Amino acid sequence: MKHHHRVPLALVLAVAATLRAQEPTAVTPPATRSPSTGAPVTTMPTVDVVGQTPTAYGPPPTTSFTGLTAPIRELPYTVNTVTDQFISDTSTRRTRDLVGYIPGVNASEDSGAIGDLLNIRGFDFIYQTYVNGMRNRIGYNASKSLGNIERIEIFKGPGGVEFGDGDPGGFVNYVTKKPQEKASITLGVEAGSWDYIGGYLDATGPLWAPPNAATTRTDKDGKSVATDPAHSDLGVFYRLIVSGDSSASFRDAFHTDGVLAAPSILWKYAEGSSVLFEAEYLHRDQPYDRGIMYLEGAGYSGNFAPLNRSYHEPSDYLDTHQTRVSLYWTHKFSEYFTFRLTGEMNTSDSLGKAVRNPLTYLLYIPGTNQWNGDRTVQRTTQTFDGWDYSFGVKPEFLINFETGPLKHSGLLGFNYLDSRTFTSSADGFDSRPIDLFKPVYGLNPIKRQPADPTDPTSIPPGARDFRFEEMLDEYGVYYQHKIDVFSRVHLLGGVRYDWYQDKTAVTRNVRATPLPPLAGTYDDSLSWRVGGVVDVTKNLSAFVGLSNSFQPQQGLTSDGSNVQPLEARSFEAGLKTSFFDGRLQATASVYQTTRKNLLEADPNDPTGVFVKPLGTVRVQGVELEVTGQITRDLDVQGGFSLMDSKITATDDLTTLGREFYNVPNVQVGLRLRYDTSRWLIPGLSVGGGVVYVGDRAGDAQNSFTLPDYWRFDAGVYYTWRNWKFKVTCENLADERYFLASQGEADIIQPGAPRTFVFGAQVTF
Repeated sequence: MKHHHRVPLALVLAVAATLRAQEPTAVTPPATRSPSTGAPVTTMPTVDVVGQTPTAYGPPPTTSFTGLTAPIRELPYTVNTVTDQFISDTSTRRTRDLVGYIPGVNASEDSGAIGDLLNIRGFDFIYQTYVNGMRNRIGYNASKSLGNIERIEIFKGPGGVEFGDGDPGGFVNYVTKKPQEKASITLGVEAGSWDYIGGYLDATGPLWAPPNAATTRTDKDGKSVATDPAHSDLGVFYRLIVSGDSSASFRDAFHTDGVLAAPSILWKYAEGSSVLFEAEYLHRDQPYDRGIMYLEGAGYSGNFAPLNRSYHEPSDYLDTHQTRVSLYWTHKFSEYFTFRLTGEMNTSDSLGKAVRNPLTYLLYIPGTNQWNGDRTVQRTTQTFDGWDYSFGVKPEFLINFETGPLKHSGLLGFNYLDSRTFTSSADGFDSRPIDLFKPVYGLNPIKRQPADPTDPTSIPPGARDFRFEEMLDEYGVYYQHKIDVFSRVHLLGGVRYDWYQDKTAVTRNVRATPLPPLAGTYDDSLSWRVGGVVDVTKNLSAFVGLSNSFQPQQGLTSDGSNVQPLEARSFEAGLKTSFFDGRLQATASVYQTTRKNLLEADPNDPTGVFVKPLGTVRVQGVELEVTGQITRDLDVQGGFSLMDSKITATDDLTTLGREFYNVPNVQVGLRLRYDTSRWLIPGLSVGGGVVYVGDRAGDAQNSFTLPDYWRFDAGVYYTWRNWKFKVTCENLADERYFLASQGEADIIQPGAPRTFVFGAQVTF
């Protein structure tokens, strides 16, 4: 059996002791502290939210999703935010654990539950990751560690202008924790259900400050004003985050463990000008888990197999090692002109082995979800080896100026992304049958005979030997412009042109060396956005927006032509408002998104080789979200969504008019945290949450349904001096529920039973 990594607590403590001995070289004024770690907080200086007070759950004063200098309230689309305090209060370890609290966002399923795949407004968000607004196409095959994440931003709707090609439902952006001006060291440990244990170190502070640290600085009128050298924020600052975790699961034959190391250096060399360097290494061992089955007639409760039932082996593993190196340079020439340059390189290496059950369809009566009476689950051993690389660069020019009563903000940018992928996998070379109802693990494999008895290297019948190589190049040039009219009307427009070249080479069951020459498709597309916001009152704004996006796709048509990219168009309108001096924010919106050119099998091709862009799908819905503070003691985050999804055009009559799978019609979530310090026990807070997710179709034919569910969560938090303690519980009522399916009755991810986490941390 593969050896599992344990939490590197000794390393964390040793590094902490070394850092604790350091003396800061500069004194700076107190900074806003992170409620979850006690460490000071800073954010990417890209979008300022004017007149808004940061709260534990509310949106922060900046976002790195768009480069325009404008309050979020003045942008004609919806952005949902999950803060580090909310992540800590819920003991979230994976992004999909947040499903239910963010309206219109639900779990999706692919790749054996190893990634954080989400469904946003009815469309899956997969195969791409955004960190500080920079996209790479690797890393989806391992869940994102949240140890280095300051907040999670969810951008709703097509983002063709902002991000180029992508899914039309929305995008998820991770904003990392940045170096701080004030020194602090935070040590923490967590333990909980299913043998979970984790530890972390977060150290930050100044490394160097200039001897005459800016005794003057420039005000908004361009004049020099005196400042106190002790209060200068110029200099060099660092941050080091190290964390590790290990856990079993309520799922049989499953384990996961990982290590994260994330150092960063920030050099602030002038007001509004800085260079930030970030590096990140993440190791994660989280084997494939194909979930449970929906099987009618097998005697299961509700026809769903027990939540713990797994047909994998305890020795399965998928080791993934990811690295990210990023450079962010911002240079402010004047109050009118700023230059930004972002560069990022990512690598991912994965190696794995899994005893899988890809032949569970043999348990079903063809064309139905009925059990055929066979107790034997046919399994095979799959091996996997993958390597990914991406490099991206994004220079941007930001301008701000006024013409009479009009204020202008413009953003001109260019991006280039180069991605490389190589994957090899094989399965079906052995057989490992197991009992459907009483699985016994550790059985020896049975080697299958080669197809050609005279050639021992020939592939057995039914086995697969697959290799895949991809070379992907993307270029994009874009411009956005925002006009403020008398500070009451805010107009936004943008245009982007993308060029996309994708070359691939594939072999299936042919052991060719080397792979055949790379060949593929070339696409280019225009994306646009128009919209506006009107400030009806000081605290109420109305917005409307129209946008589009595209996504290249691969396939072979009968006439040899390239297939058309997926195209999407979305309309959204709503209200944004704030209460209690900006401490509580709310957004209500209605939207409709239509996506066309979905590829389907060519009905005139009996071989099943050719495809045609036939399908059209539509999602329309209503959303409401409220975040922030109701009173100085009560924090809230919650909302609800109503969605209607439908396949409106297709030649597949079994899916025409059907709902999308994994998309609930109704979703409600609410989380509260109340501080009792003023009237009960100083330092004591209590929290609770409720999530309701409506029933969802399990496949494109709507042949089975994932039932609706209620989930209740709770937490108790206590602060004493520089210590923080917490006890959280997810699924307090021990509800049996299901997160998502992969569009098949035999691949369904169950939700976790009642789960406790205890945490303690100290900040120096």
